Amino acid sequence: MARAKLQAIVGGCAGSLPSVESGLRCFYASAEKELGRRVAVLPPSLDEIVAFRTTSRSDESFSNYLGYLKVGCMMAGKPTEV
Repeated sequence: MARAKLQAIVGGCAGSLPSVESGLRCFYASAEKELGRRVAVLPPSLDEIVAFRTTSRSDESFSNYLGYLKVGCMMAGKPTEV
């Protein structure tokens, strides 16, 4: 059941899981750098997302990483409202 749920979330983009992992690593690193703390849990708070935005080089990069962060939350069964 859990595997089926994950497959439904990632759908046909299972090959992008390394990108999701990379996006989460970048998010955690930006929270540590900008906020002085390592984020241990999902979902992120609004201040963590704002800090993440300040470290992005472009709108396109931020959009991609925000999507990866959302997929990571979904895979972890966490809310994505923020």
